[in-house]
Amino acid sequence: MSLQSDLDGFFVSAQAAHEIYGAVIDPRAGVVDRAATAAHRAQLRERRLQRLGIESQRDSPRRSGSKLVESSLAVHLYRDSAGVYHGCAKCGFVLGEAGENYKLHALREDLSVMAASPRIADPITYIDNKVSFRHFYCPGCGTLLDTEIAADDVAPLRDIEIQV
Repeated sequence: MSLQSDLDGFFVSAQAAHEIYGAVIDPRAGVVDRAATAAHRAQLRERRLQRLGIESQRDSPRRSGSKLVESSLAVHLYRDSAGVYHGCAKCGFVLGEAGENYKLHALREDLSVMAASPRIADPITYIDNKVSFRHFYCPGCGTLLDTEIAADDVAPLRDIEIQV
C-alpha cells in the first residue's frame, strides 16, 4: 500500500500524513505532491540533525558494497571486500558490521513515551523505571531508522540479526 492509497481509503488524514510522514498534500486535489514531499522531508532531516547538534556527515567515508538484504525499509545489509555491514538505505552511511547492533552506530533521541501516542498514560503511574520513546537516526542524512519504547536502563533492542 502507498501513502496515497491510505489517504484515498481514509486510513490516514492529510494532517496526519504531513505530521507523521512528512508528506505534502495538494489541498485541492487531495493527492501527495511528490516533489514537495521530497523537499519537505529533506528539510525535516536537516532540522533533525541540527536539533541534535550534529552536522550532517555527508562527507564521511562510505563503503561501496552490494546490497544483500533489505533488513528494513531504512537499513540494508551490504557486502564488500572488507565484509558484511549495515548501512542506511537512503545515503549508504555505514551503521556497523553485520554482527553488531546497528542502533549503537545511529544517533539516538529519547522522547517521552507519551509522544508515541496521545492515548499512552505516563508510565510512572505503573512502573518505577523511566520509560522513553527512542528514535534512531542515520548520522549521515538524518533519516529515521527505527523507534522503540523501552525502559531507560535497557540497551537498545537488537531487532536485526542476520547470520551471513
